[in-house]
Amino acid sequence: MSASRSRSRSRSSSSGSRRETRAKDDGSDKSMDDAPKREDSPPRERTSKVIEVDKDDAAFVLGRGGSTKRKIARVSGAEIELDEHALTITLSGTAKGCAHGIDYIDFVRQQRVGPVTINMDTPRDDFSAYIVPGDCIGFVMGRNGQTLRSMEEEWGVLMFFMNKHGEKGEKGKGRGGSEMLIICGPQRSRRGAELKVMSGVETKTPGYFTRGVRDKTTNTKGFDTDRMLFRDEDILGVLADK
Repeated sequence: MSASRSRSRSRSSSSGSRRETRAKDDGSDKSMDDAPKREDSPPRERTSKVIEVDKDDAAFVLGRGGSTKRKIARVSGAEIELDEHALTITLSGTAKGCAHGIDYIDFVRQQRVGPVTINMDTPRDDFSAYIVPGDCIGFVMGRNGQTLRSMEEEWGVLMFFMNKHGEKGEKGKGRGGSEMLIICGPQRSRRGAELKVMSGVETKTPGYFTRGVRDKTTNTKGFDTDRMLFRDEDILGVLADK
């Protein structure tokens, strides 16, 4: 066991005297755009977008039993209707939700034929990116990608690996080359999935994310995370209390 451990927590939750922190899913399968609105708040304007797809892409975006289409709708917050005869996809919702939905559909379509490419120079507020060392990629993905799919379902996010700058890996990052993991979705949902990925990587490569980190208390209003380091004896004490 290493000399220190890092845990993060939602600023809106606390575990009392133990000060044990963690990020929790808020139980909602909707995006931030679908949060309850105050009665005196003006209604958000709704819009719709229609995009065309070919037959193979339509089947891939639909997924088994419509699972992929539902996932994209959940993460983006937009309603999505796929017409398999006209080969069109109609997105309805806020302009932001529709724009995110179109992007996520494009990411899914890219996965069918090869690696996903994202313009990392364009600022976005709907995704996080992490470098995962090569010897941990299979562990994070799971057999046939089932671990990633499970985290997507649990946290309401969209997750996939992409090759950084179109290359196979980044030199000096793990055996076989590291790859970039992209997590799309609302901030709170992303944070839960991020912590789960970090935990998996730390299991295989101790210290990869936690080496050199320090305590952190955020002053950000709304949702954010704090970080607290534990010594070995602190962790053993907490486990003993259980």
